Amino acid sequence: RSGPVAGVAIPSFDRVGRRFPLAAAAPSPHAGLETIAATGTWFDRIQDILVAGRDRETDADALAEDLASQPFPRLLPSTSRPFRHMLFWTDGMSPIEASPEAPREALEELFATVREAG
Repeated sequence: RSGPVAGVAIPSFDRVGRRFPLAAAAPSPHAGLETIAATGTWFDRIQDILVAGRDRETDADALAEDLASQPFPRLLPSTSRPFRHMLFWTDGMSPIEASPEAPREALEELFATVREAG
């Protein structure tokens, strides 16, 4: 399938200390810029589920069940322009649009903002 996808990524690590992003994504039909405000609680719930999985407060099966129980909210069709790229953001930050073929600059800006926030 193709179309908009929304997701959450958090920093994670394995038992030997290797770092990697832990992410969850869901199809988000009709997504537009106003989606960020309209679905904020969904992103918060997904982040909480991922943190619990990363911190081993739940096992892999429970993590999968918890994520599956949180489908992306149904939205009315967006009135904003359709996205042809990716959007990255974190709390207190305006979205950064990036090309899927060259996301490095946007990711560096995102990570710099996250590092500054502590």
